[in-house]
Amino acid sequence: MRFRFSALKSQSGSDVQIAALNISTVRVSLDPVRSRLCNRFTHTLGRSRCAAASRPASPQGGKTDHPLQRNLATEPGFCVRLPSGSLWSLRDRLGGHYQPAKSMEVLRNSFEALLPNIQEAVQEADFIAIDTELSGIGTARPYQIAFLDTVQERYEKIRRSAQNFLVIQFGLCTFTWDSGRKVYVAKPFNCYVFPQSGSRTLGLDRQYSFQIGSLEFLRGNKFDFNKWISQGIPFLNLDDEAEARQKIGAVAQGNDIPIEGANREFMDSTIQAVQNWLQNSSEKTLEVAAPSSFHRRLIHQEIKKRYNSALSTEGTAGYVTIRKLTNEERKSGSNNRVAYLENELEQLIGFRKVIEVISRSKKPVIGHNVMLDLCQTYEKFHRSLPENVQEFKQGLHNLFPVIYDTKYIAHSESDVQPFIMQSALSDVLRRVSLKPFTYPTIVVHPDFTGYEDADNFHEAGYDAYATGVVFVKLMGQIVKNEGNLPLSFDSPAFQPALNKLHIMRSDIPYMNIVGDEDIPDRSHVFKVYDFPSDVTLSDVQSEFKTLGSVGINFIDDNSCFLTVRNGDMVKDVIPTFGEVENANGEERERMFSYRIETFADHAARQVAQNVTEGGGVGALRAPHSTALRRQQYRDYTTRAAKRPRVDPEGEVAEGLTAGSSSHNYTRSPAEHSLAKEERRKRREERRLKKIQRDKAVEAAARLQARQASSGCTIQ
Repeated sequence: MRFRFSALKSQSGSDVQIAALNISTVRVSLDPVRSRLCNRFTHTLGRSRCAAASRPASPQGGKTDHPLQRNLATEPGFCVRLPSGSLWSLRDRLGGHYQPAKSMEVLRNSFEALLPNIQEAVQEADFIAIDTELSGIGTARPYQIAFLDTVQERYEKIRRSAQNFLVIQFGLCTFTWDSGRKVYVAKPFNCYVFPQSGSRTLGLDRQYSFQIGSLEFLRGNKFDFNKWISQGIPFLNLDDEAEARQKIGAVAQGNDIPIEGANREFMDSTIQAVQNWLQNSSEKTLEVAAPSSFHRRLIHQEIKKRYNSALSTEGTAGYVTIRKLTNEERKSGSNNRVAYLENELEQLIGFRKVIEVISRSKKPVIGHNVMLDLCQTYEKFHRSLPENVQEFKQGLHNLFPVIYDTKYIAHSESDVQPFIMQSALSDVLRRVSLKPFTYPTIVVHPDFTGYEDADNFHEAGYDAYATGVVFVKLMGQIVKNEGNLPLSFDSPAFQPALNKLHIMRSDIPYMNIVGDEDIPDRSHVFKVYDFPSDVTLSDVQSEFKTLGSVGINFIDDNSCFLTVRNGDMVKDVIPTFGEVENANGEERERMFSYRIETFADHAARQVAQNVTEGGGVGALRAPHSTALRRQQYRDYTTRAAKRPRVDPEGEVAEGLTAGSSSHNYTRSPAEHSLAKEERRKRREERRLKKIQRDKAVEAAARLQARQASSGCTIQ
């Protein structure tokens, strides 16, 4: 249980926390007369033989001589530990009273009661930070990201992950400016979400994947799987709801089974038995024999048609129980199957109501490395993700008109980028707690305790809170906020990062939700494809060794990207390697069969494959001229100089609970050894086949020579 003292109130609003052994946390408001309060604390601590320790907080000023007084005067988050039982004497000395503090955790059994609180928090908020925890992200080839992905390719991989894996926890934290105290007040909510199947009639028994590494990682971070399954809030997106409503409509229309022959005799006798029971018996129920499921369905059908407002039926193996409805049940319509299904569907919509509240508010939505979080939110709580990235952009912009990605801000803004060495959420949060990231100030609403000094990373509610804190501090530094005014989203300083989502490990720095991306110059990149699956890295290197130093990135077993580092050789790639015949009309010797094209041609083929009617192609558009490509490349490199070219190798996408895994799959040493052995075997097989062919040729030549010398010819 958590308690809060409120007898001693401070004009400055600063607080002291008392953490007692065997009792959680006590919140005490500072007395304006600090020396008297310090003396009381000192006296109590002396009798209880307690140790005191301060926690980080914003300075309050004031000069004191005693160390304890100095802590209380300068640290609003002063912590003391007391033995069990000392809490009550301390409470008596302070003359305070206590009351339970409320939790921000939202579960299935509390969702409807807390939904108005969430709605109120969203409506009064200046902005909302979000985060998700997932059942996996995917590390197999269909999910692997590559440095040379186009925006469409990267979206397809993230879309595949969002379709196959599950949101298991959703965190949101609202931030509201308090003009009186000159602080942002945070209200974090941590929501467990779990899809329910509902009635068989609705057909909502969905299937999702789980990644073992993600589950182990979550368990290591004390995720409660029992609570998730038993108390997770259900959810449906709009497409799932539409399908379920079609099935409810089919139930409302009804498709009666025709009754003929022996079935007619069976139903006549059953209806006669029901009539006798209604006229002559006071029993509340009647059991009617039903030799098969078909006969049970006939009984349900006919009783509903004849006595829908008076009787209900319930089938079990071998018989059907018919029950008389009470007057209350008749008035409420509880026997109405359609009304029952409609009510059940309304309950199953569940957490989508929260997303709709956020969407209707049109408030800015903040995330950290938020692309996957947004794709998961779109897929699970809005609509099925479209195939084309342009359609996704349009749909996402309609859902959340204003989005900021703090990872993109940390990478791209020159006012903060030099201070951010590592851009994982935990690293950025630690950095912005130091100078020069001083203002604006953030406090947690007193009814939402637990996150002020916690380190609960990978709990969605805490990560959302941390994301909002990072956003406030980063933007405060960019606009040179001095703490007395809220952040203005109309400021020109906010425009460069508006609706831009960070793209991990790519030379394309962001996805632009409302426009085209900055496409880097990839004129030195070529796609080699349609080669045999047994071709190895060394084979490709040998084939293109005349180009000098090259980079090779396999796409799959039959294709790879070839990056030519020697700029003088770029113009010769297609003329030299793209033609099957040389200038003399002779077939050019190749180590293996393949086709090769420029990256621009590869992107153009993607456009032809992915653009739908009415869709745009801006995200996939390649530069149309050499001059334009060079200018774009100069512009891009100027911006890129302000940020790391590639994210750190060990980085994990924020909000992706996959432990040490990331989108960019890295093979284990054992997998490397197996792959190396397989390549060695294939090379050995090719070497042996070549030896056999050479021996056969030599044998045929020797035989031909011998027969020629004897005057014979070989047919």
